[in-house]
Amino acid sequence: MLDSVNVGGSIPYELQNLTILEVLALQRGFIKGTIPSTLGNLKHLKNLDLNFNNITGSIPENLYNAKTLEQLDLNDNELSGTVSPKISDLKNLFYWQLGNDSPWGKNSFKGTIPPGVSGLNDLRKFLI
Repeated sequence: MLDSVNVGGSIPYELQNLTILEVLALQRGFIKGTIPSTLGNLKHLKNLDLNFNNITGSIPENLYNAKTLEQLDLNDNELSGTVSPKISDLKNLFYWQLGNDSPWGKNSFKGTIPPGVSGLNDLRKFLI
């Protein structure tokens, strides 16, 4: 976990080669660019924490293929778009945060919350 160590650059798509990776936490840094869709290929990923960065674009559809994902924390970035109905495929998700906690957060999601979210029985924290 790299927390508040001023990590910058972009998230390399080559992380998909870390096939047993369970936690990717690059929070409170200077990460730019988009979330690589290849992170959805990580079949053991449980925690994806990219909050408080400068990540742009939308949540890639392929990310919802990471079926073991339990925590998805993307707050306080520059993300936009809509939340895919495929969010309901993440049956183990118990922590989901997409909003803005700080004055500099620029996430701007549009649309409605997909109805399948009601089927996420383990969801304990949901902030958007």
